[in-house]
Amino acid sequence: TMIIKHEDSYTTVYTNLGCRMREVDDKVRKGDKIALLGKSEKKGEVYLCFEIRHKNEARNPLFFLP
Repeated sequence: TMIIKHEDSYTTVYTNLGCRMREVDDKVRKGDKIALLGKSEKKGEVYLCFEIRHKNEARNPLFFLP
């Protein structure tokens, strides 16, 4: 699991990652690669779990993504 802190008490959460390309406290900008996707242990499928949180409460990402 990787959690990236943003302005105004927002965070984005990424799970089911393979190789991570960032370390704790690294600064990231739009377009930076942060990790590679991992495979499911059961089926071997590649997928990503993504979440947007505001003040640690999950929000609907459809309201934030283009």
